[in-house]
Amino acid sequence: MGADFSRVRFNPLLDYAGVELQQGRVPLDSDANEQVAIADRRLRALASDALGRATVSSTTPEAFKITVAAGALLIGKGRLYVDGLLAENHGATSTDRAKRAFDDLLGETSFAEPVRYDTQPYLPNAPALPGAGRHLVYLDVWDREITHLEQPDLVDPAVGVDATSRVQRVWQVRALADEASAGITCGSPDADVPGWSAIIAPSTGVLSTGTSGGYRGLENQLYRVEIHDAGQPGAGATFKWSRNNASIGSRVSPSSKRRGASSSRPPCPPRCYRGIFPTAYSRVFVICAYAAGTRKGRYSAPTATAGPCRCRISTQPARLG
Repeated sequence: MGADFSRVRFNPLLDYAGVELQQGRVPLDSDANEQVAIADRRLRALASDALGRATVSSTTPEAFKITVAAGALLIGKGRLYVDGLLAENHGATSTDRAKRAFDDLLGETSFAEPVRYDTQPYLPNAPALPGAGRHLVYLDVWDREITHLEQPDLVDPAVGVDATSRVQRVWQVRALADEASAGITCGSPDADVPGWSAIIAPSTGVLSTGTSGGYRGLENQLYRVEIHDAGQPGAGATFKWSRNNASIGSRVSPSSKRRGASSSRPPCPPRCYRGIFPTAYSRVFVICAYAAGTRKGRYSAPTATAGPCRCRISTQPARLG
């Protein structure tokens, strides 16, 4: 599911410092979003230039500090800048007022306790940690798009539509499966850490429309392509694509009844919401979006009852939780 953008026009090579509105003109989503992209790039460059590639905030020195207590891996609360991106651990959520803390710098409430590895907010069903040996624990940070299907309160109750989407910064603490030798530390060169080069290697994939053809219509079409599994066409590669930035989506209510399913297959999981993406072949690609992370599958159009579980399609926004 993507937001309904007309186009994405930000180009850092043009060195734009801002967007200026002119009187009497129609406001466009592409101009406002370009201003956001310009400001975001400047903030990331400023943070990287001034603080370095990875820096813990001086006001939260325990940020993402990894400790072990009672057999559990704990993640310290606070702010850490990674390649200019601000990752923030607000602490372990609790209803106990004694475990809340007030940040007098930002004037807001957070939580006092560190977060357990297996309850971190953006890594549901965290992979099991290695049982023995020395292993590198690392922090992964990125931005993701949030629409009204994931966050229903983005629908304005006064007008009944979602006027905007959000960009959310998420983080995950993970552990490398490869065991590190006694001489390896966090300051060791990347190439010396077993398995680390594969984690940080950039993608070698290239999307191409070929050498001929191309879009010749008069309408503005923003295509969205999401890659799930690497590989060659028909030999492991899985992806989905859609016109209009995959902004056509609806809520699906899972049912415990299934057609022609054996008892060995579980029913539809709770909190399962599928965005629907029409293709040129009148088929429907489906994503199951959870509170964090995705699960993918495919259904045949136009029926919504085909596949492993029966579903009711609604135009109302989905709710996570």
